[in-house]
Amino acid sequence: FVCAIDPADLAPEVASHPRVEHLRMRASQAAVVLAERGASFDLLVCDMNAPAASSARAVQDLAGCMRPGARLVLTLKKVQRSRVEWERAVEECIAALKPTWASIELVHLFANTPHERTIIARRRRVLLMHHPAITAHPRLAAAVAGAVLVASIAGLTALGLLRSSVRSGGRGH
Repeated sequence: FVCAIDPADLAPEVASHPRVEHLRMRASQAAVVLAERGASFDLLVCDMNAPAASSARAVQDLAGCMRPGARLVLTLKKVQRSRVEWERAVEECIAALKPTWASIELVHLFANTPHERTIIARRRRVLLMHHPAITAHPRLAAAVAGAVLVASIAGLTALGLLRSSVRSGGRGH
């Protein structure tokens, strides 16, 4: 199943495919619709003709609909005039993605033009500070507040940082 998010029309041969659903709206609007449906996906491909910051915002809007470990392929377009501005825009985009995406790589694909770069990443498994096993214990939640920690509950238990009674609500991913 493919969910195509684009305010513009899709090519007729794509739009008529039985396994394609077209949400004719912006990513921020689509994120709300998809969340209401409880939708989740394994792959997010974003190839917007927009500045890197706009592309990063769209990806972050949709991140909540991505399964843990899902893959991201994000093509960035160089819209800046200078190389320095372009490099800064790419760095800012990567920084914006880091809380939600891991293993971030910036590559130049064979299909990229000289004015494009592609980010490949995967969705973080669990943001520890939002895990039910953590939020159920205020002292533990306070200990991790303000830090973006990614870990499995099973891993924390193995390290002795959580008792087995704390992790009973968690699945360890």
